[in-house]
Amino acid sequence: RTDICCSFTTLAIFAPLASFKRIDSLRFTSALSVALAVVFLVIAVGIAVVKIISGGIAMPGLFPVTTDVASL
Repeated sequence: RTDICCSFTTLAIFAPLASFKRIDSLRFTSALSVALAVVFLVIAVGIAVVKIISGGIAMPGLFPVTTDVASL
């Protein structure tokens, strides 16, 4: 069921974009998508930094904590 929904959504979004006769008309759509990706990245990094500073989440570790052979 989710495959059908994802396929329909993808077709509904990309079909109008693919129907342009000239590819240069997609420059505004491309710029908007890049801008939205940057906004999403800034928001995600901002939330992560605020949570780390406030102590909401622990600082991620580089290596796993191994106490004995069973933890491997």
